[in-house]
Amino acid sequence: MPDSTKNYELLKPRQEEFYDVDIPNYNMDKIDSALKKHDDLLGKKVDLDETGKIPQEQLPELDFIPKSDIGQPNGVAPLNKDGVLDIQYGGTGAKTKKQACDNLDAMSAVCAYYSGSAAEGILDTTIESTAIVYTSQEVNKTLNDLLKSTWAFVIQTFYIDRSGDNARTQIAIGSEGKIACRHRDAYGDWKPWTLQATAVKPTEYVLALSDEFSPSGISKYFKTEDGVVTVSFNIIHNTSFIANGWGTVVATLPVGFRPNSLLYFPAIARKTDNTLISAMVGIKATGEIEFTVNSSDSLKNATASFSFIAGN
Repeated sequence: MPDSTKNYELLKPRQEEFYDVDIPNYNMDKIDSALKKHDDLLGKKVDLDETGKIPQEQLPELDFIPKSDIGQPNGVAPLNKDGVLDIQYGGTGAKTKKQACDNLDAMSAVCAYYSGSAAEGILDTTIESTAIVYTSQEVNKTLNDLLKSTWAFVIQTFYIDRSGDNARTQIAIGSEGKIACRHRDAYGDWKPWTLQATAVKPTEYVLALSDEFSPSGISKYFKTEDGVVTVSFNIIHNTSFIANGWGTVVATLPVGFRPNSLLYFPAIARKTDNTLISAMVGIKATGEIEFTVNSSDSLKNATASFSFIAGN
């Protein structure tokens, strides 16, 4: 049996073997195939020009964003002279961690803008050309002193006023819940910030459940400054219960957190076999929260979350 070469495994007949024309034919076919592959690869080889760069015509087609889009809305944020992303484009503007922290500490407020007027839905590039803009220290201090906060999130809207001029309004929400507003007139001058409201987190209370029910998660209610009551509960029966029809009182709201009339809201019930079914809750003007399902199955959990305007 012939031996073979090390690299291409060409057949090498031994001295004692008879001549076989198939062996050289096999070797020539194999050499021809290897040379063809080599030539094909040479055709794909990249040649460098006199500057040592790859010629444009030899570059593959790439899906990239044109340089003209750099720094433009919906385009690409440009790098600064140090090769990093500046603060106004959402970066840190620094190469080192310390410098990044110093840069961010120096900014006391962030203004985030989005377009609300242009039909094309793009940013107004005459004033701001990026999605995130940091206002000056002077403006920041004035706003933050008004809001009594260390930072403010500002939303800017664009619209056409009654006179047909382009107008802008900024609404600032501070870290302590205060809300301020300012308007830019047709001459391009911003009016002073004015305090509009203060968002205060309402006090949450534990919902008073009926004796046969216990909390199985949340069980609370609260009322906002404008009188909106929100009730949320996920409760479990001590054994099991049937609520096919009104009359199953699961909790009671105190005076001041009750509606003026009977209200209904959707809810969820969990049966004793752990399957879920639709349910309803009814809140009476006397504060009782009743739970019902259109089923005679045994239930173990009752879950609901709803809001309404307090009446009494």
